[in-house]
Amino acid sequence: FSDAIRTPPPALSVEEEVDGVYHSAAARFVNNFRAQLKRGLPFQLSLQNVLSILDAIIASKFTGGLDDRLYLLEHALTFLSRYPPNTVTSKELQDKVISLLWYDLPHPPSSLVGSKYQFRNADGSGTSIWHPEMGVAGSAYARSVQTLHPLPANQLPSPELLFDTLLKREKQIDHPAGLSSFFFAFANLVIHSLFHTDHTTDPTQPINRVSSYLDLSPVYGSNDEELNSIRLNDGTGRIYPDTFADSRLLHMPPSTPALLIMYSRNHNYIVKKLLDINERGQWENPPPEDEEMRQKQDDEIFGTARLINCGWFMSTIFGDYLASILGLVREGNSWSLDPLSNFRENSHEIVERGSGNIVSVEFLALYHFHSSISANDAAWAEKSFERMFRTRDWDSITVAQYKETINKMIEQEKPTDRPPNTWPVGGYQRQADGSFRDEDLAKILLDASENPASAFKARGTPHVMRIIEIMAIRQNRDWAPSKSGTQEKISQTQQEGESMAIVALHPQPDHETLRLYRHPDNIELYVGLQAEDSKKVVPGAGLCPGFTMSRAILADAVALVRGDRFLTNDFTAYNLTAWGIQDCSRDPRNSANGGVLGKLLGRCLPNHFPVDSSYTNFPFIVPSKMKEFLTTVGTAGQYTFTRPVPTRPVVPVIKYQEVTAALASPGLAAT
Repeated sequence: FSDAIRTPPPALSVEEEVDGVYHSAAARFVNNFRAQLKRGLPFQLSLQNVLSILDAIIASKFTGGLDDRLYLLEHALTFLSRYPPNTVTSKELQDKVISLLWYDLPHPPSSLVGSKYQFRNADGSGTSIWHPEMGVAGSAYARSVQTLHPLPANQLPSPELLFDTLLKREKQIDHPAGLSSFFFAFANLVIHSLFHTDHTTDPTQPINRVSSYLDLSPVYGSNDEELNSIRLNDGTGRIYPDTFADSRLLHMPPSTPALLIMYSRNHNYIVKKLLDINERGQWENPPPEDEEMRQKQDDEIFGTARLINCGWFMSTIFGDYLASILGLVREGNSWSLDPLSNFRENSHEIVERGSGNIVSVEFLALYHFHSSISANDAAWAEKSFERMFRTRDWDSITVAQYKETINKMIEQEKPTDRPPNTWPVGGYQRQADGSFRDEDLAKILLDASENPASAFKARGTPHVMRIIEIMAIRQNRDWAPSKSGTQEKISQTQQEGESMAIVALHPQPDHETLRLYRHPDNIELYVGLQAEDSKKVVPGAGLCPGFTMSRAILADAVALVRGDRFLTNDFTAYNLTAWGIQDCSRDPRNSANGGVLGKLLGRCLPNHFPVDSSYTNFPFIVPSKMKEFLTTVGTAGQYTFTRPVPTRPVVPVIKYQEVTAALASPGLAAT
């Protein structure tokens, strides 16, 4: 054998790769192999030499590399056919070839054809084709980490003592990286898309009332009843103006429902475009008179628009949300993770995607960002609690009193009594057509962008949230998630058994503090996450929560998107239309460094969010901080940082007579 066959192929240099195809070195390798075939292969060779041939094939597949027209696989199969059968070597070679060919295709298939699988179901069922009930609304929570340090509840500190000692805010501190409360309004949408614990059932069997997918359930609901409460069903795919299905958002600071309305408006913008363009010519405009045909058309347009709108949600997560979490926005960096990509392991196996997801109790504990609540949002919460409980003594509110009050509110907000298209937001009422005034929504969102969030820290949770934290601690004890010492199974952030909470409390914890849990390993996951030492502002750190929380958020973002087939295998131009898939894709070259939220704001509130404003392009960072960052980068001159002044509405002219009159107007002629 020649040297090319006896040893593994050399690593190819960049110069030897063009457009992902290996040329000169691979060609030399194959030519040497071909010459040996013509002379008749000798059979006295080691298994390692032959395996190097197949390793070259596998490596070429992994890198996207070897040109099939070089016939390397065919040559390898020819060699295999001439090798003496019924030997250990031939069996090893055959197994390697079968493995290679098996992993050329996904098993089981990643997608199925047909309208049954094209659109999302209201409850999330069918998102995983082969496990259709995985992550469906009404499922139990998963458990990510085994509990290794159980401690009886009667030996744990009281939740009240824990809040007063470890969590209660001593002093409000602005977020060190300049995050605004707008960022956490968006975080609320992500959290409420994934978690809604049913407290009316057996407390020992927690049920999640929403799906485990980023399906914009706060807009569309989590069952057919909620979904139908917002739909017009008129053949256009539209929903009622400025309407969403999840009443929980009414009890968030106004920036959260106001931002959600942007996705509601976006849905109606999308359906209009889909019907106007009508790429495949299958829809009628105006819609069909026949009721069955009209409903079929409405379902198709609605389902397609929802897929596109969820694409927008995903692009916002990776274009704006993660850019702020990683601090990339400070650097003018447009890079982002791409969890959608289809790629292979070194073994040639396709890395799984679209296989489903189930959210866990550990991540439910993680997504309590209460220490980041801004001073303004804390004041809003105080007014809301005072109105509900008729007191400002937050220590006096009991769990029983809280549950009774909330249950009454839920009863009053049933869609049959108070349809979603009548709900007010932020004290603002709807207009005659059911929509809110643009200036009212814009004021809420502009205020949120100016309003600095608070820093993640121990003793950083507003006092008004005391009863919420007490119930969260109790809930986590009922469900027995891991202790903070075992959270390293999710994220390797602790060293030598140090306790997250103890490290965060004081440089030198006093004796009474150490007595709370008696040993660092006994610290509960929930309390540990809330009181963990937070990251400093360094490159790669923008959210600056605790170390465990930071790593877990990134892992969860990848799992949520990569596990959803509608955002991976079925995220196609056929399902979303060619226009739709382009519309929801992020552009790394835009003025927001790849962000898409500014495009959404400009689309839904065009007279209030100008294209060159920091409020439009970087709403997750307070403008004063963003000006500092962009000055350092050298691009501050491309943006404005003062609060935008509303512009006069643009009146479209469509009819021939209107266009003629506009062109002949003196004002236009003067320009």
